[in-house]
Amino acid sequence: MKLLLRASLLALSLTTITACGGGGGSDGPSLTPNGQTPGSGNTNTSVRFGISNSSGFQDGVIGSDLTELAQNDSTTLRVAFVDENGAPVTTPAQIEFTSTCVSDGASSITPATTTNATGLVSVTYTAEGCNISDTVVATTTINNTKLIASVSLATSSDIGTGGGNGGGDTTDIRFGTFANNSFVDGAIKANFTSLQPGDKVNLEVSFINGDGLPYTDPASVTFTSTCISANLATITPASVTNSNGLIQAQYTSVSCNGEDNVIATTSVDNVALNANVVLTTTFNNRFGTIVGGIFKDGLIKTSTSTLKTGQTAILTVKLQDGQANPVVGHDVRFSSSNCVGSDLASITATAATNASGIATANYTANGCDGEDIVIAETRYEGQDLSATSTLTIDPLQVRFGSFNQLTFNEGTIASSVNGTIEAGQSTQLTVDLIDQNNDRYTGASDIFFTSNCQATGLAEIDPSVIASSDGKATVIYTARGCEPNDIVTAQTSVAGSTLTATIDIATEQLPIGGIQFISATPRVLRLNGTGGPSSDSQSIVKFKVTAADGSPLPSQIVNLSLNTGDPIASDSNNGKDAFLSSYQETTDANGEISTTVNAGTRATPIRVTATALQNGVEKTAQSSSLAITTGIPDQDSFSISASVLNIEGNSRNGETTTITVHAADRFNNPVLDGTAIVFNTEGGAIGQVDGSDPTTGEGTGGECFTVGGVCSVTLRSQNPKPVDGKVSVFAYAIGEENFTDSNGNGRYDSGEAFDNILEPFRDDNEDITHNAGEFFADFNDDGVRNDSSDPNSTGSLYDGLLCDANCGNNTLYVSNQMKIIFGASSFNVDVTPANLDGGDAAIMITITDAEGVARNKRPPAGTTVSITTTFGSISGANSWEVADSIADGPAVYVTALKQSNAPGGGTLEVIVTTPSGVQSFGQAAVSQTVTPP
Repeated sequence: MKLLLRASLLALSLTTITACGGGGGSDGPSLTPNGQTPGSGNTNTSVRFGISNSSGFQDGVIGSDLTELAQNDSTTLRVAFVDENGAPVTTPAQIEFTSTCVSDGASSITPATTTNATGLVSVTYTAEGCNISDTVVATTTINNTKLIASVSLATSSDIGTGGGNGGGDTTDIRFGTFANNSFVDGAIKANFTSLQPGDKVNLEVSFINGDGLPYTDPASVTFTSTCISANLATITPASVTNSNGLIQAQYTSVSCNGEDNVIATTSVDNVALNANVVLTTTFNNRFGTIVGGIFKDGLIKTSTSTLKTGQTAILTVKLQDGQANPVVGHDVRFSSSNCVGSDLASITATAATNASGIATANYTANGCDGEDIVIAETRYEGQDLSATSTLTIDPLQVRFGSFNQLTFNEGTIASSVNGTIEAGQSTQLTVDLIDQNNDRYTGASDIFFTSNCQATGLAEIDPSVIASSDGKATVIYTARGCEPNDIVTAQTSVAGSTLTATIDIATEQLPIGGIQFISATPRVLRLNGTGGPSSDSQSIVKFKVTAADGSPLPSQIVNLSLNTGDPIASDSNNGKDAFLSSYQETTDANGEISTTVNAGTRATPIRVTATALQNGVEKTAQSSSLAITTGIPDQDSFSISASVLNIEGNSRNGETTTITVHAADRFNNPVLDGTAIVFNTEGGAIGQVDGSDPTTGEGTGGECFTVGGVCSVTLRSQNPKPVDGKVSVFAYAIGEENFTDSNGNGRYDSGEAFDNILEPFRDDNEDITHNAGEFFADFNDDGVRNDSSDPNSTGSLYDGLLCDANCGNNTLYVSNQMKIIFGASSFNVDVTPANLDGGDAAIMITITDAEGVARNKRPPAGTTVSITTTFGSISGANSWEVADSIADGPAVYVTALKQSNAPGGGTLEVIVTTPSGVQSFGQAAVSQTVTPP
């Protein structure tokens, strides 16, 4: 009986020693926090506490000569201190040995306390009735660090089945755990035994009686271990009182490194019972998630594991280092095994870990069907880490339509108004999206609303695009005159499929109120076929139709006609009569229509009449008058003028006058806007008044473009300046000769009188003859001044647009010219008589140009003349302003002097002041030598 028991205890002892790391195999736990390597015994080096054997130095292990002992057997226990190089540490340190049986008096240790001196201490253990697997623990403190080592010894005596007692007492209570349907004495059950820092392990140990039933009497159970004692691990609770036969506690590895033998001790019937389990903590980088307080490596946490298309799952994965610290700001890549690469799902490609070491990504299903494995990958400290999770995506079938109470009508838009909608009225349109389970589709979708009338501005849909995430969308439809109906279409795309719903809305117009003419642009049209852009022969005429309430009336048919020309549509719209581009139009959303008047070949005034008819009510309006004419100037309708004829420009530069041309056509209508007028000047510079640089001297000269038949340029004084002070300014444009319309048909007919024009020239010397050196406008560009219509003829052909076949060119240059005086600034002022002696006298003032013999010009316009006397008085006019004139000088003014009644004398003075402020003076002597009777 004792031999059988001894063999059984031996097997238990060997199992315990192997599991706990004692006796010569596996490492004990490191007592250096955070898994640092123990070292030497000085105060700056870590110390290791254990024993050396064939496998090397074993931390936390006590060496023993024997591992099984019968009653009264003894064994020597040894424990050593070494530094990081394996050298003995001789730092004095007190070591205390204890065990369950020693505490119960069933074993003894001699000495129980000893002091390190050589780096190796030894004591003697004697079994004195202990009959359990007795764990001996050696405890010391060195360098302010608590160190523990242990060994389990199998002892035998007369025993009960619970694992031994400390003396002669026995019990049938067993202390251990169930495994494979059998009870294992002295074992603690753990849900896992391989840990990393931060892991939590659930521990269980049970009491059963001799019948195999739970033992429920009170019994205090205490948990301890080397790492718990060194605060490198925690256990909660550390002490538990039995009440139902099951003891539970949770072990948390904080910074324990290596194997830790966790021991549960209790006492029943004065018999000491214990059980143990070895937990191994390793320091590795971890990548996964925490589930129920336990870190699950390689696992991604998902907010949901089942999705529908359009739905999103939130993915989180945690990265921590070997000391269980979160790794912050580290990039994690996310992908999936199937759907993301096929564009059937989307995922956040890369996310950085936050302060808790957690990276977060979004996975959105978009047509994926079935399972998809999501993958998180990263590389940290040279280690490739990955985690996965499986998502299940339900196949999605979405229907698009609307509800009528509880009935879903697929493909139909619902309207809040049943019946006809008048212009200006609104209705609410609603669509719904549901899945195959008749639940609302809550994925994101953009819904687009369109209609035929909306495209033409006759209806409004607000908004026309709406984003839905709740399976419903509502918009407001407003009729703006569309009739008699409008089909509205709603369209969206879900899971790669395009879905459509429609509704047919009945609409009608408001009653007609009136029609009005808006504009005609331009109002003057060029005769068709007379040259120039085709747009010059067209005018756009606009009308507007309003409803009875004054609002625009869209979709109203308007009939159009001409009061002269072709009144209705014709197949011969290329003749002499004007015609419309369209004779019937439909108003737009603004109630407006337009038509184009096209000129014929006959000059005429013209109007457009617009008529709208609705339900027997007719409204009519007429446009303003338009003119169809040549649009180009004829010779006798081409005028030139100046704002100032005589400017102070002879001795001054930069003095200006505005030169203006008025041009009209054959019918004396203003020429078309944009007609170019070209200027040329004998002296100074001439150019546009809009700020562009004038062109100087000879050559093409400046130009301007007519608006309303008028345009202007600026003549500026500067070199060259003619010696005589007269500057010839010449203007010309493309036009036609004037003729006498004998038969009143508006056109030139053979035999009718006309004014033949040669190529015009600038007559600088005013002899009405073209002289060498005088500029001429060479219309046919042959370098010779001639009759441009036929250089080889005597000028017998009419040149103009309104002509039959027997004509010359359609056009030629028409022109006009004028003289501008560059007036002087200084003058000779003569007063006659020079001596005024005696009674009253007439005075003549003569002002002559002092800036050149050839000039003989009057002072510039705006010059003032004043006369004063210091004796007597001026009885006539005493001041004048020189009139604007190009006449030759001198300027003469007459006034009178009234003599004083007393004898004496004085001076009469005349002052001439030009616009620039330059003054010239003249004087006469005044005297009275005879006293009047």
